[in-house]
Amino acid sequence: VTIKNIGGAGLDIRNFSTSCDCTYLFVIIDGQKSPKFSMANNPEWSRELAPDKSAALEITYEPRIMPVEGEVSRTVLFSTNDPDKAEVEINFKADVSK
Repeated sequence: VTIKNIGGAGLDIRNFSTSCDCTYLFVIIDGQKSPKFSMANNPEWSRELAPDKSAALEITYEPRIMPVEGEVSRTVLFSTNDPDKAEVEINFKADVSK
């Protein structure tokens, strides 16, 4: 997933977390990879995206960590300094079979 700052000022991104420990992510900016984020966010880590800059979210879902079958919904959450979108949710679904 790509995050792009299309505004005219710096975009702060922070407080990354996921809805389950079976889902985790890394934020990649200019080839630099963040710490691993899962259910417990890391409030110390934040970055600013300059106008027209992008970050990639490398999201991984591992069903073996919390064994389930069928359709599963998971969420990635993070905060920004954008007054129109202070909280961001990225929802996805997976169909898990054995």
